[in-house]
Amino acid sequence: MWKIVGIECGFPVYTGNRRVDELEKTQHYTYFASDLLKAKGLGIDMIRYGIPWHRVEPQPGKFDWQWVDGALDLLFSLEMKPIVDLVHFGTPDWLLPDGGFASKSFAEAQARYAAEFAQRYPKVEYFTITNEPTITARFCGKTGYWHPFRKDAFDLICDNLAEGIHLSSQAIRSINSRAVIMQNDTCEYHHAGDPSFEEECAALNNERFLVWDRTVQDWDILGLDFYPWSEEVHSATRPEIGPQFGLYGLAKQYYARYKKPMILAETDAPGTVEERIDWMERTLRDCQRLNHEGIPMLGYTWWPLIDNINWGSFKMEDSPDNAGLYSMVRNERGIWEREETPLVLRFRQFIESVANAPTAGPTAAESPIPPPLPTAHEENISTVTAIPAKLEPVSSSEGNGASPGSISPAVGASGTESSAPQNETPAVSTERR
Repeated sequence: MWKIVGIECGFPVYTGNRRVDELEKTQHYTYFASDLLKAKGLGIDMIRYGIPWHRVEPQPGKFDWQWVDGALDLLFSLEMKPIVDLVHFGTPDWLLPDGGFASKSFAEAQARYAAEFAQRYPKVEYFTITNEPTITARFCGKTGYWHPFRKDAFDLICDNLAEGIHLSSQAIRSINSRAVIMQNDTCEYHHAGDPSFEEECAALNNERFLVWDRTVQDWDILGLDFYPWSEEVHSATRPEIGPQFGLYGLAKQYYARYKKPMILAETDAPGTVEERIDWMERTLRDCQRLNHEGIPMLGYTWWPLIDNINWGSFKMEDSPDNAGLYSMVRNERGIWEREETPLVLRFRQFIESVANAPTAGPTAAESPIPPPLPTAHEENISTVTAIPAKLEPVSSSEGNGASPGSISPAVGASGTESSAPQNETPAVSTERR
């Protein structure tokens, strides 16, 4: 399995147009070099790495790549492969008045940005177009928690996000034929605790597939984001949260639907270090068991490398949400110092075991397998017959569409078909790598 870590890089906009920038809160913009050296010291293969679109494109078509240049230069010099996360819960400020993710201009604006990035950084091979589109649509268009704070726009935002993934993947592939798209989203299941909740749970369980179903021809690897709260039992009493089917059972369900290789794209757990180590070991065993059974779980990602700061909370003062391999302790100068936890040793042991031995057989207790759900339409499902031997794009099986490298671009390297507002289509930046 690929050994992967990620750095939390969410950029949502809360009530009052208050943007939460996790790379700023964790001071990663300043201390990215030491963070990346810590990641390298783990012995990882890859790192999920977010690009701050709101900073990179401060005005429509005007790009500032200075910080990204430095970070990616160091990543490549350290010989780590980034899985670049282009959009992570936020759009640029200039798109907010038009609705942000609900804007009719969103998809073309995203594709133009994706093309600019691919042209400037040809050494980047792995991309996540939009992190967790289902969660984005829920929080922005169903609960009203994030901008544009609507409760009637879930379907609209899903449509926009799906179109953005489609146009952006075409734009990237038209520039970089080696591009591999890893599309991640929530790996979840809603259980009906009594019959009165069966209809609600069925709707939620179908909802999680909407964007994946619409974009299945555009991505190569399915990224599952699985946490202790990813399963919920709905009932008239207090909801019960915690694994029922577990990662093993849910991954089998997702694989049955899409027949594409997967990675565990995000996981962590709250609680004590011991509880987090237990969660790490349980999810690792599930990944190993899936591979043992011939279900391609290509990689394991602990998310995050360093603690998040106030992620998803309303605490008045910044404090760590303990989840990282490295904890955050603020010193007297206000600097968040990274301190190694025992999870680092356990993660290194996992890396060594993968490097020195074949994939382990099933060692976890038998997990229940969830009931099968209707598959997506057959014409929209691409399949693979084996785990790729190298880190190469995964071809679609016969009769299910073209291989990733042969998709005809809708947006060229210069974004000539883009129609983002307020600005003429920009020229592509000079290639750096």
